[in-house]
This record gives sequence, C-alpha cells and structure tokens, in this order.
Amino acid sequence: MTNIKWNPVTEKEHIDKILQESQQENQLIFKHSNSCGISNIVKQRLEKEAKDAPQFTDIHLIDVIKQRSLSANLATQINVQHESPQILVISKGQCIFHTSHFDVSLKNIPVHTEQ
Repeated sequence: MTNIKWNPVTEKEHIDKILQESQQENQLIFKHSNSCGISNIVKQRLEKEAKDAPQFTDIHLIDVIKQRSLSANLATQINVQHESPQILVISKGQCIFHTSHFDVSLKNIPVHTEQ
C-alpha cells in the first residue's frame, strides 16, 4: 500500500490552486502516462520511496494523455519543457526543481526544496 495521496489534476482551476498553495508550501506535481512503461515504473518507485519520505506523501498527478492540453499549459505557465514522466517542485508560483524519466525519484529532490 502506498503512502502517497495522489491528487488528480483535471482542470485549469486545479493548476491555479496549486500555484496559489505554493505560496505557503512547496507543491509536487507528477506528470504521468499510463501507456508509458517508464512512467509506470517511475510511479511505482515513487510509491515505494514515499514510505521513507513522509514529507512527500501529497503529490498532484497529471495524466498527460487525458489532460494533454492542461499539461502543455502548465509547461508554458511555469516555463519548463513538457516531459513524461516528470516531477516538478513548485514554490511561490515558480518551478524550482524538475527532472524526468528515470531521474524521477523523491531521493533526487534537493533538500532545500523541502518545507
């Protein structure tokens, strides 16, 4: 069983809320594709790693297939090239850390991004 609470992002209003909440606390977004083997492996790894990283148990999830335009709009809004799988750390409305593919790991998020 995973410790992660996946918060599906399905509307632009969700993105706006994430950016607003990032003013108080860093927000993690995972961009995921169910049809991508790498993305599925990475999602499972995040779920395993969360057991040892309680500060990362609340993660926003964008299904890049179902929410293609939303994902593209977010990439433009935070000025980070879209990739999948991809993890983004948002602080004060800005992306302060991102990585993709097999580099996506809670262990790779720098300590200074934690709040």
